[in-house]
Amino acid sequence: MNPMSGLVELVAGLALALVATIFTGNWVLRPLAREARVLNLPTRFTLSDFVWLLVLLQIVLAAVVAVAPPDLENENTVPMAILLVFFGGSFTLFWVFGVSALSRAGVTQPLRRGVFTVFLLPAVLLLLMATGVGFGGVLPMIAVALVPVLLDSGSPFEAAADLATAAGGLALGLLAWTVTTWTLRKVAEWVLKPGV
Repeated sequence: MNPMSGLVELVAGLALALVATIFTGNWVLRPLAREARVLNLPTRFTLSDFVWLLVLLQIVLAAVVAVAPPDLENENTVPMAILLVFFGGSFTLFWVFGVSALSRAGVTQPLRRGVFTVFLLPAVLLLLMATGVGFGGVLPMIAVALVPVLLDSGSPFEAAADLATAAGGLALGLLAWTVTTWTLRKVAEWVLKPGV
């Protein structure tokens, strides 16, 4: 394999991942950003916002303990403590920016603020990571894997089966990405609806 073609594939994969990630984040959160820009109300923290922060931090704590449980025999809890500080701090900053955007957009209902804070923001973060990996790594990898299959002079039935499998996986992945992105956009629009 030519090293230059590997570099071109890497750059193309990174560019595709960047474009897809920016498009996804912008499309899902555009209603909130537009409303916050238009109204530009002052940031106000409510008591329920702090309850949602505690719920968010409990989720982070449960995830960290599940991934890196404390080693009680050796009393080595440094990795867990580092993960707790990193993810707890990250999600607290995430919460601050989310509450600020909600306040500037005029969202005052506690349930809508909670859905945004506890569900939508983490879901969008996970979607953005999956989008970057999917469009930056998986799509170029499928394309690179298909070229030898299509150029191979072997059995046309094997090539057709490999092509159908790759196309089916690609279609399923794109369908899942589309449905998830559309669903999160609808949740963002619901958060902004005035009313109860």
